[in-house]
Amino acid sequence: MGPETPKGNPSKLKRLSDIDRTRVNQALDADETRYRQHSLEEAKTELEIFDKEINLFFELILFNEQLPLKVTPEDAKDAMSANVILMTDIFNCLRSAYKLLLDGYYSQLAPLLRRVNECLLRMFFFQAFPDKATLFLSKPKEWRNEYGKEERIRKELKKIPELYEITKALQKEYSNFSELTHANMKAMVIHMYPSPKKGMAYLSVGGKLHPTWLHAYARSLIVWTMLGLKVATRPYYDALQKLQPEWLDRAKELEQAIGKLKIPVSEFES
Repeated sequence: MGPETPKGNPSKLKRLSDIDRTRVNQALDADETRYRQHSLEEAKTELEIFDKEINLFFELILFNEQLPLKVTPEDAKDAMSANVILMTDIFNCLRSAYKLLLDGYYSQLAPLLRRVNECLLRMFFFQAFPDKATLFLSKPKEWRNEYGKEERIRKELKKIPELYEITKALQKEYSNFSELTHANMKAMVIHMYPSPKKGMAYLSVGGKLHPTWLHAYARSLIVWTMLGLKVATRPYYDALQKLQPEWLDRAKELEQAIGKLKIPVSEFES
């Protein structure tokens, strides 16, 4: 997708010279407040799903806090602690990405979604190899030396048949997000408007409102949130079935709602 001037944009393109240079933050904040409201209305369907996903995510974190420590086997406590840390980081990344999405900073979402990808890879890893969580939690130097590169973790996970496909899918998406994370034109073109002059473009300072990018990233956001929920739930599944089966029912309903949007989530199923 290339840049286009969005129809229905609540604000007209401004020249930099139109902005009070002594109140730049305040001027951009005012524009982004309007973008935020328009984004909530434009992507209402996707963002209502995201709200429900975030509620479930928060409840899962709370469920972990209330879960008696004695129900966790002694040899899995470090793995469970790592799962909670990674799950909380995913939650914070998703919330940050949501705020950037509303304000029109689409390109800046990529590093956050890539970090979600990294957290998910580690969650799968510690669920498969719980003894390795101790390195991650308390021996950072040893962890970096042994598993500091994503490929080293992927190599181990690909040896497990049921995790081979999900690991490949995560690797593919990691590469896609990396392209948009680094300083190259594929990432920067998102914040450009075409100019009437051939070969020229207007650069956007601050957020921008672009319905195509808004919907694309809103859909990406809810897919990655659902994937985060599914992976984070794995260690708690039996306890949730026993103590909060309605949580699992709501998660299933949300997954079905996402399916109705025809977003390709099947490749991420664990």
